[in-house]
Amino acid sequence: MGAIRSLFARRFLTGTLLFWLGTAAGLLLVYGLNTWLAQIMRQAGYPLGSALAFLLVLNLGAIIGTPLLGMVADRLGSKPVTAGMFAVAAVAIFLMSLRLPSVLLFALVAIAGACTIGTTVLVNAYTANFYPARMRATGLGWALGVGRLGAICGPIYGGFILASGWGIEADFYGFAIPAVAGALAMLLVPALQDGRQAAGSPLAAPAAE
Repeated sequence: MGAIRSLFARRFLTGTLLFWLGTAAGLLLVYGLNTWLAQIMRQAGYPLGSALAFLLVLNLGAIIGTPLLGMVADRLGSKPVTAGMFAVAAVAIFLMSLRLPSVLLFALVAIAGACTIGTTVLVNAYTANFYPARMRATGLGWALGVGRLGAICGPIYGGFILASGWGIEADFYGFAIPAVAGALAMLLVPALQDGRQAAGSPLAAPAAE
């Protein structure tokens, strides 16, 4: 219980809540897009085969992009990379609402996959690095547990947007909003005095207690 109480200590409280929000936003995007992207593209006028191809590209983008962006995070730090990836996801999803050539649309879907599924993976590493070693498993476990609310709500949220009748553009705007929320959450994570957050690398040394 001591480790759980420590998550809500003044030093960690803001970061704890922001990581919960960022994890939930990421998982909402992962589960929402994987559930509804094909249907959204069908509503946009694409045949079933092409709609399923968009879903495949979404996940291929994550497979290729996640390790590459992980290397960038090792060099630049987790805060700017995770916040930037959420922001790029928001822009990519927004641009998908436009009438664009199929090649460009597939590229945007791949970017969205890398910057939603991939970002969720990197947020986990960022979360673990935020806490000292004795709290690391507890902090990450709680972030993933609370973040599962996003995974549960993602398909429901997407279904609500599709059923709203607000138009195909709103289907994309609806998924861009949680990406913006995730970017803001990562930007607002406070830096700890020991400097581990500035480094942002999972290999950074834990704080002395």
